Amino acid sequence: MSAEATDASAVVRLSVVHAERRVDLAIPGRLPLLEVLPGVARGLGVLDATLLHGGYRLTRADGSELDPTRGAIAQGVDQGEILTLTRGQLVAVPNRYDDVVEAVIDATSAHHTAWRPEDAARTATAVSLTLVGLSAILLALQPSTTALPAIVAGVGTLVLLALTATLCRIRQHEAGLGFGLAAAAFAGLTGYLIAQHQPLWGFALAAAGLGLIVGGGAALLLATKPAEILLLPIALGLAIAIPAGVVGITGVDPSGPYAVMVACAGLLAGALPWLTLSSTRIRVISPMTESEMFDPPPPVDPERV
Repeated sequence: MSAEATDASAVVRLSVVHAERRVDLAIPGRLPLLEVLPGVARGLGVLDATLLHGGYRLTRADGSELDPTRGAIAQGVDQGEILTLTRGQLVAVPNRYDDVVEAVIDATSAHHTAWRPEDAARTATAVSLTLVGLSAILLALQPSTTALPAIVAGVGTLVLLALTATLCRIRQHEAGLGFGLAAAAFAGLTGYLIAQHQPLWGFALAAAGLGLIVGGGAALLLATKPAEILLLPIALGLAIAIPAGVVGITGVDPSGPYAVMVACAGLLAGALPWLTLSSTRIRVISPMTESEMFDPPPPVDPERV
């Protein structure tokens, strides 16, 4: 090394590389390398908070590691030397690919699990329910001159209910619940098609709501537990059938009964957290004073557990 590098106040000029990035530095020769490592890592774009526990290392061209507690001069670092920054033992050598397909496969396998039979079942269920939904739309758009659309919707409701019962009993519970919701929707469509010659905001929607209630209740009875999600079409059917029935019977303006129902639904939605907590066996004890907040928890009785 030159006389300048051996001087206590000398500045050592070196380069640090990581992957395809490089940063040129001029650091005091006696300063411990530990003091400049964070700045070097930040300059190279590898200062990752999730990997800081692995530490950083500076290695020379011959593969030897530099002691971060000592300076560059004390370890014999030459002027213009090129060092390599690595993040502890956690970083592997970056792979280089000649084929884009291989790179895509490796990137996908690193972030996603392998395709499982459950994934295939969910995909088939989603495609089937999409086709069922398109069928329902086509039936709803048919003219009201014939009863054939209502008959087809009714038969479809029975088929979907049969699928719900079958799938729930062959350990395809998610698919069974999905087809149960579809059965409730088809039952509502059946009710609407039967009464579609009636005023829309009156008996037509009342029949649709009644169909949702009947279809959702039948699916709830046929599905295996837990099947609480099938209560949704029943609740929706009640929310539609009550104001629609009032409008159909009294002939009043639809805005009033439906506005009241929307307000009631909003009030009931606010009570859902209380209803959920009250239906479980877990007691939630809220602290009343600051001393209760910082008191140690009571001991757990293993016999009661």
